[in-house]
Amino acid sequence: MMTESGLARRMAHAFLAVSTTHTFPVLVGAYSAVLGLFVPSAGGKWIIEAPYILDAANSLHVHLRRANLQCHRGARESHSS
Repeated sequence: MMTESGLARRMAHAFLAVSTTHTFPVLVGAYSAVLGLFVPSAGGKWIIEAPYILDAANSLHVHLRRANLQCHRGARESHSS
């Protein structure tokens, strides 16, 4: 649904508009923590996030593993309190 509707592309462009190679991981972690408040399952959340997070990471030349780890760290932070 995210990919077919074009929402994933718009979200990727939103991340590109406000991120640099250096700020992207921090912004992804913060975004993922907020999203984790609404989508509690890490696996389910990653299915939502992956299309646009990975697209934006590729465009900014951020290592995909780093983007993935920041998403999981953000999710962990949102559930630790």
